[in-house]
Amino acid sequence: MATYDSVLVGIGNQSVDNVTMYSSRGQRLMRRKASKVTNPKTDKQMRQRAKLALLGSLAPGFADVYAVGFPSPAKGETACNAFVSANMGAVTVDDDHTATLNYEQLACSRDMKRKRPNVTVSFAEDAYNFTQPAQSDFYGGAKPTDLVYGVLFEKTLGESALVPLKSRGEGGMTSFNLPDDWDSAQVMAYAFAVSDDGKRTSATVNLAIGTGD
Repeated sequence: MATYDSVLVGIGNQSVDNVTMYSSRGQRLMRRKASKVTNPKTDKQMRQRAKLALLGSLAPGFADVYAVGFPSPAKGETACNAFVSANMGAVTVDDDHTATLNYEQLACSRDMKRKRPNVTVSFAEDAYNFTQPAQSDFYGGAKPTDLVYGVLFEKTLGESALVPLKSRGEGGMTSFNLPDDWDSAQVMAYAFAVSDDGKRTSATVNLAIGTGD
């Protein structure tokens, strides 16, 4: 770095060939441009970026889900940010920095210590049937007015459906018809519970999809 004084260049920032001239603290300075601009990327940074890229592409398909499953974001946080953050642990990255999502670990809701719901789901005649028993004992973060939601996710299309089920105290069966463009072999199912004021949620339950009635 060196000082310079030139009426031809003036006092603004200028670049000539491989030299940059600029002003700082009342002095006019010059320095040589770097011959090679690098963007250092450590293995850890690359793995983190791969996870964020995968979850960033996944998030739009869960917009309706995380709007309910991640209520009351912290200051400076969005429900989408919370969804991505909650699922970082569900993504693995190989040595080639290829990210893979473990769908069985997917979080559709924030774990706010609400009791997980008791739900089963089966697929028959192009419909998903969610069944839940009416709960009679309420303790450990469970109330009869808690609302239960099912989630269906088509992995190939990256689309999800949020299915409102029964309250804990009511129980019963809720059906959801398979969309025409969905492949049932690519569908995952989940469930979570939400307090009736929408402010507290349970962790997500991964549901094995049965067959028959």
